[in-house]
Amino acid sequence: MKSKTLFLFLMITISLSAQEMLTLQDCKTIAIRENLSLSIDSIKIKSAIHTKRAAFANYFPDISFAGTFLHLNKQFQLFENDILLPVVPHQAIDLNTMHINQESFSNPMVALLSFAIDPSTLQPLTDVNGNPVFRNYAWLPADQSKFGLKDNYLFNFSLKQPIFVGGKIFYSNKMANNSVEIAKYKTEMDKQNLLYEIEDMYYKTWIIDKKCKLAHKYLELLQEIEKDIKNYIDEGIATTNQLLMIQTKINQAQVNLFKAENGLTIQKQLLNQKMGRDIHQDFSLVDTIDFDINIIHLIINENLDINNRPEIKLLEQKVELSQNMLRVTQADMLPQIGFMANYFFVNPNPYKGFANEFGDDYTFGVSIQIPIFHALERYNKRQAALLQYKAAQIEMNDIKNLISIETSYTTNQLKEQLMQLNATNKNVELARENLRVQTDLFHEGILKLSDLTEAQTMWLQAETDYYEAYALVLAYYAKLKKDYGIID
Repeated sequence: MKSKTLFLFLMITISLSAQEMLTLQDCKTIAIRENLSLSIDSIKIKSAIHTKRAAFANYFPDISFAGTFLHLNKQFQLFENDILLPVVPHQAIDLNTMHINQESFSNPMVALLSFAIDPSTLQPLTDVNGNPVFRNYAWLPADQSKFGLKDNYLFNFSLKQPIFVGGKIFYSNKMANNSVEIAKYKTEMDKQNLLYEIEDMYYKTWIIDKKCKLAHKYLELLQEIEKDIKNYIDEGIATTNQLLMIQTKINQAQVNLFKAENGLTIQKQLLNQKMGRDIHQDFSLVDTIDFDINIIHLIINENLDINNRPEIKLLEQKVELSQNMLRVTQADMLPQIGFMANYFFVNPNPYKGFANEFGDDYTFGVSIQIPIFHALERYNKRQAALLQYKAAQIEMNDIKNLISIETSYTTNQLKEQLMQLNATNKNVELARENLRVQTDLFHEGILKLSDLTEAQTMWLQAETDYYEAYALVLAYYAKLKKDYGIID
């Protein structure tokens, strides 16, 4: 029997020693490491950084290569029908202008060499339209005017460099930088919200754990009184009615203890869930949580700047983003100037009679595009961006006012809880002394059992009120740090 008892004691000791002890900082570290929202925020920051780098690339030339293969079923033909080109003698050409001299045709020798002469009339022959018929013609057959190959190739290297686009690239880069900062402040905001929620839930778990321990101690006090009353009954100085009364209180205390333990289990599961762990993983909390009252008074009296909050920083970046968006829309209303250059290879070669070989050449130039009218599209875009900018400013100012009110409320609540903590601390001292005196008087036989149980109840309530006030001081202190953006 003794060996079994020793074995059971060792198993309980090992189980208790193996139970994980978590401090508040441990919970915060686990939550930051396991939280999925922060992981998503980290990915969004990286995405915004790559977007910023992509926007910065617009400062540099855009160099690209394009290749085209085109297979033709038929060749190109320049002439629909055969063409006859009249041939004139050199005497009909003005050597100064290298143009045909119309007056030269009045010279019989030139006319004889140029036109076909009717032997009967010795006049130039004419066609149905009355035009003279020339003596000689150059014949250009249509079927010989075909050119081009069935397989055609074009390879082109191009370069485009914006010279002036109204500041669009500059402000687009500023917008990309705003997006990076917004992602960072969003991450910091989520982190601070998470840290505050962890602190708040840790303090709630801690106060329930304290209530469980108080319930245990209260039950032990009642059980000690029960044991004493049983002894007094044996000695004939106590009644069965007193025993029944204390046993009734013991039963109720056991129910209250069971409720407190259930509440502690649920609260631990909630804390585990917030930390991103298995909700059934058990742990214990530190017995004492200290705070520096001087630091609390310093924060209360310093009236710190709420602009350190990541929410405010995020809103400021959104306002700046809207302002830069407005400038981008204004840039669309300005002329845009760009430089372009190309170097290409083409087959068939147009520089050698479309020979079946590659020919190459380069081009370069400057383009300018001036917007004139498009049904006020750009104007309306600018007005929409301007209204968004104004809305962002109003939203930021409104949220700043709400945060200021929230901070004032938290500060006042913290001051009240500090006063409440001081009062409950004094009440605990009085309740402990009263319980000690009442217990001594009961054992001396000069105090009724009901008075002793009332003193025990007063002690339990005083201890509970003290720990609740202590936990609320910690919670409001954490809330105030969050309001000022300094929680860590």
